[in-house]
Amino acid sequence: MVRFKNRYLLCEIIFENGKISESLNLYQILNAIKESLSTNFGVFGLGVLAISLQVKYFNPFTGLAIVRVNRDYMRLVWACVSLITAINKRICMVKVVHVGGTIKLVQSQAIKYNQTIISKLRSDLVLSGN
Repeated sequence: MVRFKNRYLLCEIIFENGKISESLNLYQILNAIKESLSTNFGVFGLGVLAISLQVKYFNPFTGLAIVRVNRDYMRLVWACVSLITAINKRICMVKVVHVGGTIKLVQSQAIKYNQTIISKLRSDLVLSGN
């Protein structure tokens, strides 16, 4: 028996006005990815990824999401995620920050990414004099 080999994409969702959306949830992000798949790759994209595509984690305050996908079609989902322009009728940009083979590795990268963002914000505050 062969096991499924997955990849996990760490994605950052950045909204146009910079405000966070606490009402955004996993289901809405998954629908946006599926809509992008349908628009860009049609029935083939949806059929190939129907089983393996899943949003495992989303934090509305940091804007980070972890998406699980079949290893063979990781680049297809990467393209679809990058082409998303709106989620819940709010204009946004989605960028892939990291790709990993295990969820633990991607979680540790998410923590490191958040720490670098926090340290950058702190240094900006110190430079501004506040």
